[in-house]
Amino acid sequence: PLARLFHLSGVPKGDKVLQKTLVPSWIMGGGKEVKQAFLSSLFGNELQCPRLRFSCKNAFSSPQLGFHKVEGNECDLKIFLSQIKILLEEFGVNSSEISFDNSYKSVRKDGLLARKQYFSIDSKAKNILNLYNEIPFKYAAEKKLRFDQEINKFLKNKDVYKKDWEIYEKVMQMHSNGLGRRVIFKQLNLPQKYFYKINAWIHYGHKPLHYSLNQ
Repeated sequence: PLARLFHLSGVPKGDKVLQKTLVPSWIMGGGKEVKQAFLSSLFGNELQCPRLRFSCKNAFSSPQLGFHKVEGNECDLKIFLSQIKILLEEFGVNSSEISFDNSYKSVRKDGLLARKQYFSIDSKAKNILNLYNEIPFKYAAEKKLRFDQEINKFLKNKDVYKKDWEIYEKVMQMHSNGLGRRVIFKQLNLPQKYFYKINAWIHYGHKPLHYSLNQ
């Protein structure tokens, strides 16, 4: 009875890798709460959890959403992913173009080959915060907790990141003019902790985390 209810509401019956899968019309044409509930459930199960990164300008990783389909049904999967992207746009969340993962094909027990298609969520801070605020992982407590922790770290330190970028740009400009790390540190009259940051920036290619909520 429950399985029949799901099927009547638009959920595919049986092996989803083998058959056409689309977002049901009652969701695509539904209200914002319906769309949010659908995306929250889907992302709680299938979307990679965004995380903070180091040594790069964008603070967050680009979480991917992807699925496999057997060869011959790949157009259906592209339509499904396109529908998800349309729903995301309604919540102000930007994503990449849909791509094939050409690194491998999985061979099923029935001998059919399946390939993965996916898209990524734009990793800019404002976009990840939109994802966090608009589409919470309501039905995946552990993943929601991890996401909460990453966002809280970012918000707690964003002013520090902003200051670090201002100093970083000065440091790299001075270094391009021929000054060494010790001279730069002395001329800028920075706290001791920046001596080690300057060393990492100049000699190891490290960068501060991205801080801007407007990019």
